[in-house]
Amino acid sequence: MSKREVARARVMRQKRQRFILVVSVVVVAAGAALALAGASDSGRGNVASQASSDSAEPVSYVSWDGEEVVSTAQFRGKPLVVNFWATWCTSCLFEIPGFVSLYEKYDGKVAFLGLNLQDNPESAAAMKRELGITYPTGRDPEGEAFSAFGSVAMPTTVLIGPDGDVVERLDGEVSAGQLASKLEEYFGVEA
Repeated sequence: MSKREVARARVMRQKRQRFILVVSVVVVAAGAALALAGASDSGRGNVASQASSDSAEPVSYVSWDGEEVVSTAQFRGKPLVVNFWATWCTSCLFEIPGFVSLYEKYDGKVAFLGLNLQDNPESAAAMKRELGITYPTGRDPEGEAFSAFGSVAMPTTVLIGPDGDVVERLDGEVSAGQLASKLEEYFGVEA
């Protein structure tokens, strides 16, 4: 083999090794992305629940106009449903009408709070109007409240007892029926 052929074989071997490395990285990244997508938005009606006995320190969020920092402490004394949603989250948009219906049926026996996660405020406000959200809402522009509850998937719904303890965090889309069952189970309230 000539020096030129040896050099060419070495270059081809290096290219092949780089290609294998790149493909390996892409495969690992794609697998991680699919795992995260499966945990978050892909399984409508597929609720992964995680119970927690941790006390929910009051979590702060921004008022809808962005002028005021508000806290979940204002809801103490009754069960609270905190729902994180975003305009880009299809499952969020599917579950919200059921939450609005339950909020109206519970008629003050259960507090609801919708927190918009890291959205453009104008787009989120338009979607809020379109969905007819009647319960209190706020914004979580930096995802701090979302992180405070240990949330990892969208949508996330957190059930908090009257004493401020987190009862359960539900990752994924929750139907109105599922939420009503949880509220009856934990707090004895019926819609």
